[in-house]
Amino acid sequence: MPVLNESPQLLISSSANVLPFIKYCEKQKVDWLSIAHKSGIRRDLLMSLEWYMSRDLMRFVQLLSLETTPTLGIDVAMESTLNEIAPDIARLVANVGSLEQALSIVIESMNVLNSHVKFWAERIDGHWFICHMASIPKHAAGFSQAEWYRTGCIIKLCRHFYGQNWFPHEIRVAGDDTPDVVKRLRAVKHIEFGEPFGAILVGEQSRFDPVDQYASTMDWQEATFKLLSNYALLPNMSIERFCHVVGLSKRTLQRRLKENGHSFKQLKETFRQEAASRLLRETALSIEEIGWKVGYNDLSNFNRAFKGWAGVSPAVYRDSKRHSLA
Repeated sequence: MPVLNESPQLLISSSANVLPFIKYCEKQKVDWLSIAHKSGIRRDLLMSLEWYMSRDLMRFVQLLSLETTPTLGIDVAMESTLNEIAPDIARLVANVGSLEQALSIVIESMNVLNSHVKFWAERIDGHWFICHMASIPKHAAGFSQAEWYRTGCIIKLCRHFYGQNWFPHEIRVAGDDTPDVVKRLRAVKHIEFGEPFGAILVGEQSRFDPVDQYASTMDWQEATFKLLSNYALLPNMSIERFCHVVGLSKRTLQRRLKENGHSFKQLKETFRQEAASRLLRETALSIEEIGWKVGYNDLSNFNRAFKGWAGVSPAVYRDSKRHSLA
């Protein structure tokens, strides 16, 4: 059965995410319909772009990989066009002139594809990476296929600007070692496994200036607040990591924030509190998922942080808001 947006405790994805897999299977003459049936997915709803529980779609992809190839995720992405992967995003990307602008489109468009995947740019060890992560646990069926599919999609996005033969020099993934994929991506010099999130090195061809995206319409403080309101929700976001994003030294960032009466820690906590409170009031998402969405991988840490902000636990806060609206 399809899943509605308001369903509690669920991570959801549009069935549009698996259409490239279906097209690949049809080319390979694989009976994907019987596999969809095993996954509890109806063909008519699948093709009409309904929302499903992400775990069901991922289990479907995992079963497809058992019938086809262990490199299914990366193969589907690399053999599909951007238009086949995400037609609406592809149309918007066709009208921009840089990878930086294209990534902004991807980030803004994620909510039409799923409720739990994040993309962002980050400077790591002196180089720019396009990063991605999902709130699905690593042990879930299909996790590796989904992660490699996202990785391949990013490569295809980069090729739109760097040329059709481009490969990154380095790829990082959260999943376990997958020798078949390593063999498939022989052109990639270095692949790291077991990382906190997925990341693809885009090198110095691109110079992401996140704050500058808003510079024409906002002053430095407003642009920084806009940026931090998003980055604060990433797990383990430290001032050092944010400094890499904005290209400032820690001392300079601290000084500029202090001049305006703020500190990094205070702003990060404020943005996390605002986001968590809004999600508790306005959605039926589980408390654990809300914790993940605002940067906490551990539920107890989120509960502790929220109680420090609001004086009550997330569950009590949600109940109080429901009663006040009754």
